[in-house]
Amino acid sequence: TNRKVHGGTFGFVESIKLTSTLKECRRKNMPLIFLLDSGGARLTEGYKALGMFRLMFGEILQTRLEGHPMMAIALRNCFGGASMIAASCGYRVGSENSSYGMSGPKIVKNNKLVDEQVLAEPNWVRDYFGGVARAKAGAFHELCEDTSSAYKEKITKFVVNNDNTKVNLLGLHAELSNRLADKMPKPTGQLKSNLLIGKGKPIGALEACTLADHLLKTPDGSKLSIRLNSPSHSMSLQEEKMVLSDFMSHVGLCVADAKLRKIHVEVTIDHFAGGGIYVALCSAATIVKAREDSKISLLPEDVVSAILGNKKVFMKSWPDNFLTSMVADELVRS
Repeated sequence: TNRKVHGGTFGFVESIKLTSTLKECRRKNMPLIFLLDSGGARLTEGYKALGMFRLMFGEILQTRLEGHPMMAIALRNCFGGASMIAASCGYRVGSENSSYGMSGPKIVKNNKLVDEQVLAEPNWVRDYFGGVARAKAGAFHELCEDTSSAYKEKITKFVVNNDNTKVNLLGLHAELSNRLADKMPKPTGQLKSNLLIGKGKPIGALEACTLADHLLKTPDGSKLSIRLNSPSHSMSLQEEKMVLSDFMSHVGLCVADAKLRKIHVEVTIDHFAGGGIYVALCSAATIVKAREDSKISLLPEDVVSAILGNKKVFMKSWPDNFLTSMVADELVRS
């Protein structure tokens, strides 16, 4: 990504190009290295960017599950959808100059859930989003110097030594569950075939990990219906401390894995959908349906306003636009 072009964000064209690259890498069995300096999906393109980012991220998940070597280097800024791309890679590198998170400092600050004492700390952004802090939290496998020669050395080592090992979803799930300590609900032995996610509120690490747990335990060849009613992923600092990007990516990998196991995963957008949880659930689902009165967005309107200032993003709200932009596959009556 090029930080000088729209802040390195992924618009319609960039997502198309990356989709093509991912398919080519799988066809030729080539390793893929991301040099990420990006704020994620391009907010100013609205549904156009969201729909294509959804399809592109589905290719990311498939590429990872098939065992193709994928490495991500978080250069300066790696937020939103870009952090989900990085989290989906088998090997992640950052530096002390990296900033990384599902939500950037500006969004977290705007959330009004941050302790004023935290904001008063002169280095709070570095201490919570900086590369060293992110590595300690589990976002990166390694830190290296922020120089071209250091990155080249890491890339060369990765290309030479990577053994194409497929992702160990159960091991990854155990690692993420450990981050939540004793918050994970105890297994009941009962698996539902219909789930309601969100209930109109943002989705955090616990909800994402619980959903991933359900997906992993769903028997091969069965059907799972998920009703999504959430405006976005959670944007609190507490969620970022656990590296929320990892949890969102993990849900996406579990949906993609379920699809490979011949599980019919049907996602119905029931009123609200957006942000990382939309991408995680809808990128690899068998089919995505949307109620005609649903409100789908890249991020909630107040968050977009905080990022873009006076710029307005016109999200065409009529239902047919859900289909033409590929944000959903089918419309259902409200």
